[in-house]
Amino acid sequence: MMYVDKKEFEDKPIDKIVGQTMQVITGRITKKYEFKYLTGHYVPENIGYHIHITKTRATIYMTNHQHSEDSKIIVPQKESIVAIEKYMKLNPQKVDTYPITNEANPNQNDYDAGFIKRKFAYEAGKRNPDVFEISPTDDFTTSKYTTYEYEHIISSNYFDTPLTLFESENKAQELNGDRIREIVDKVPKIRNIASTGQFWREVSPMEKTLEKLFGGGISGHKISQQGGQTPSAGGSTGGSTGGGGSTGGGSGGGGY
Repeated sequence: MMYVDKKEFEDKPIDKIVGQTMQVITGRITKKYEFKYLTGHYVPENIGYHIHITKTRATIYMTNHQHSEDSKIIVPQKESIVAIEKYMKLNPQKVDTYPITNEANPNQNDYDAGFIKRKFAYEAGKRNPDVFEISPTDDFTTSKYTTYEYEHIISSNYFDTPLTLFESENKAQELNGDRIREIVDKVPKIRNIASTGQFWREVSPMEKTLEKLFGGGISGHKISQQGGQTPSAGGSTGGSTGGGGSTGGGSGGGGY
């Protein structure tokens, strides 16, 4: 493991460390002269602390049994590091894994299918929480975060019924808008990273015909929310606006 000294993290916001965290070990208790605060003062004994292990495998110690807004970085003293490593080897701890940012990047197969699955993580129980996109296959274990998933339409191949390019784009933005609105009251900041026309690319009637002849059909359009309700992906309560299409899979605008 790589340990962190005072100089490396004294000016780094704790929320940045949390955002880089891969695992957390909770419920530890300090011993006398085992840690110092960044101010240089010793941390009293019998104080709860937890350990963050980051994506770069740095090991960072913070006060409180579990992470909270008032957690403070503490620095282990050299003489305590060996003892801590020995204890952790003899007493394996259950560690939480945290969601990792992973922005959507549609490929040709996605455009052939007409949609991509999108998954967003946000802090559970927090008002107007920050939100970030993660991989649809990210199965983190911490209960600190919950997720929202939906199928985001990116081309006219999504639709089985014949539509003009204009109609398919409008319909896609309408449905994408419905799906974003399902969560926007709880997570308003999702509007900063997900828009109705995002990643849209036109597919010509010829391409669509070839897809139907040689490709697979699309089915199972649904939305789910981890740890909460499963909203329907049904009709819109008002068509979406804006959002011109991009021919290269770029992000378009669009209201919802």
